[in-house]
Amino acid sequence: MLGDYAALIRAGEAWVLDGGEEVVGVIVMRPAQDHLCVGNVAVAPGHQGIGEV
Repeated sequence: MLGDYAALIRAGEAWVLDGGEEVVGVIVMRPAQDHLCVGNVAVAPGHQGIGEV
């Protein structure tokens, strides 16, 4: 996860799930002509495998 996430968020290509006191997850996705490219998905270890926050 070495990308410039501030720039990706401004471009609408990265979404952050804020759990209040911590970042719970992030997804980077870029629309293409006929598909959506998911570049990165990360979930905080304490929130993995539970389905929702």
